[in-house]
Amino acid sequence: MEYTLFFLAVLPGLLLIRYVYKLDSVEKEPLGLLIKLVIYGAIATIPAIIIGLSANEVMLEIFDEDDILYLIIDNFIVTALVEEFVKYKALRAASWKHNAFDYMFDGIVYAVCASMGFAILENIAYIMEDGSYELVLMRAVLSMPGHCIFGIFMGYFYGRAKASANKGNFTIFSRMMAVLVPAIFHGWYDFLLSFEADEIMIIFGGFVIFMDVIAYTLLKRIARKDRKITVA
Repeated sequence: MEYTLFFLAVLPGLLLIRYVYKLDSVEKEPLGLLIKLVIYGAIATIPAIIIGLSANEVMLEIFDEDDILYLIIDNFIVTALVEEFVKYKALRAASWKHNAFDYMFDGIVYAVCASMGFAILENIAYIMEDGSYELVLMRAVLSMPGHCIFGIFMGYFYGRAKASANKGNFTIFSRMMAVLVPAIFHGWYDFLLSFEADEIMIIFGGFVIFMDVIAYTLLKRIARKDRKITVA
């Protein structure tokens, strides 16, 4: 793979991490932890690929590739739910017990780092297979920001789960939402992209704008009203 292609595959993810990191104005996170999260997120691509390939083989024995049921299961479960689950497990393994995790916005920073680690390695894998600048551009505009937004949703609920845990409350709802909410958005994102009809692409464009507005509003609100996670 050309160095330029490799650089372009990695750069969007790093820029998105930097953008979210700079919004963390109360207390900056340790660089070592952020690097660890990126690495853990990248490693999470391995089980996602194995599960995805295995599930796809089974589904193709049952469905045709263009069946609507195949598209629903493939996009919402095999891709979206599996990817968001492994990203969440990587996120939790790298950061849950870290002493630096003491503010609500930290959850978003950590989740975006893990998501970008996943997306960067996924980007590199796609580009090694295809090797075109068109793919680099498409993934820079669509896939990388998409994974960042899913990470913002995950991080919001992850921070809520940490706050609940520190107060001695149940965390199962927030932990479930940390996986399910980004998985639902991710599933719709991929499902709409499965169709090439102009009408669907218009709907996809509207969906992306809707998702961007929610994520941006949430990001700004939590950054502006960030609060310390207290211990009961």
